[in-house]
Amino acid sequence: MMEHPAFFKVVARAWTDAAYKAQLLSNPAAALAEMGLSPPEGVALEVHENTPKKMHLILPVALPGYEFDEREWDDWT
Repeated sequence: MMEHPAFFKVVARAWTDAAYKAQLLSNPAAALAEMGLSPPEGVALEVHENTPKKMHLILPVALPGYEFDEREWDDWT
């Protein structure tokens, strides 16, 4: 969903429209529906706001068959 062009419009609207931002935080499905988006059936959606003193780390779904190799760390630094 985050790749959908409307996602960027959702973020921009939340930055500029306090009422929409409040709705997005309290009822994300309804707020997204206003912008033509919806989560997949059966998927719960939560919206969290980063602040200067609080950030969120999102752990994506693990890739099927992925095995960690410590040698990969060298490629990331």
